[in-house]
Order: sequence, then C-alpha cells, then structure tokens
Amino acid sequence: MCLNDGLVAWDDHAAWLTRTLATTDRRLLILEADGRPAATARFDYDDPTEFSFTIAPSFRCKGLSLQLVNAAIATEPAFIAHIRAVNRPCQRMAAAVGMRLVRDGAVQLWSYGAVSETPDCTGV
Repeated sequence: MCLNDGLVAWDDHAAWLTRTLATTDRRLLILEADGRPAATARFDYDDPTEFSFTIAPSFRCKGLSLQLVNAAIATEPAFIAHIRAVNRPCQRMAAAVGMRLVRDGAVQLWSYGAVSETPDCTGV
C-alpha cells in the first residue's frame, strides 16, 4: 500500500491486469468517480493477506483514499500493508481506519485485524 507513486506505462498495466484477472489468489476492487475508474484496491491472498491500493493521478487529493480503503477493509477481517516512511498522508489514512504500525523503517509494516504472522519486509 502506498509504495509506488509514479506513473505506470500502459503496456505494463495491461499485462498486470491480464495476470490479475486470471489468478484466484488476488481480489481487485475498482472505485469509480464521475463515471470513470478512479482507484483500485487489491488483496493478495498470501500468508498473511496483503492489501494495497492506488488512486489515479487525476483523482488524487480529493478524499477518495479513505472512501476506497474503508469500503475495501469492510470485506477483509485481517491483512498487512507496506507503506513508505516518507508517505505521511498514507500513514495518517492507515491509522484513521484502525490499522496499527507493526514495524518502522524505510518501508513500514502496518496490520489490520488479527494477523497471525508478521513477515520480514526488509527486502521490500
């Protein structure tokens, strides 16, 4: 969650979406605003489940992240998320929805609910 803030090339995105739609160990949610896709949230069903999301550049800074994250986490009882330490807005949003900081560092580990395992995120 909140690791990559750069633009993704269309071909890279199309390849990722094709893989995502073909797998059963990932769930993708799409938020629309003004009749257009504005954001995605996803759960990767590893052990433990990992949550991430992105907001389209033209929809950033409009309050959609809290709406998206609240809707997404209402469907999952427990998960982890990685957040860059320099991304203060994402950290504030994580705390606002009830996530807790588990491990600090350049890439922080946050958790929600009763996560049974806290993986090593030093390579992230």
